[in-house]
Amino acid sequence: MTANLRRTFCHLVGVILCIVATASLADPLDQHLAKSFPTQSPIYIGYESVSGANTAHDQKKYLILDFRFVTQPKQPNLQASISKICHTLLHDRGLLKQLDSQGYDMISVAFDRHYQYDCL
Repeated sequence: MTANLRRTFCHLVGVILCIVATASLADPLDQHLAKSFPTQSPIYIGYESVSGANTAHDQKKYLILDFRFVTQPKQPNLQASISKICHTLLHDRGLLKQLDSQGYDMISVAFDRHYQYDCL
């Protein structure tokens, strides 16, 4: 096993152990999302709630779902992953009702800190 592959594998194992260790401390939304995206690639890491003013009278609330790949896919596979995640979210009516009741206006998927892809 090469050093880079070994390092990536150890990082992945560490991330998974961290997720498992904190699962009992996670809030209900995080637990629901973790169950919706079981150990598959990309791996669900967590979410961030962001509020921003669209206008002076209009406050928008965004849910950003954070995922990581073991190895970064090429563009067509990245688009397929985005579609699969969004499809899973949009068909979970209970989750959508919960997010609506919590005031979320937008759901985005992120694989790093630089790019986000909108689902809804």
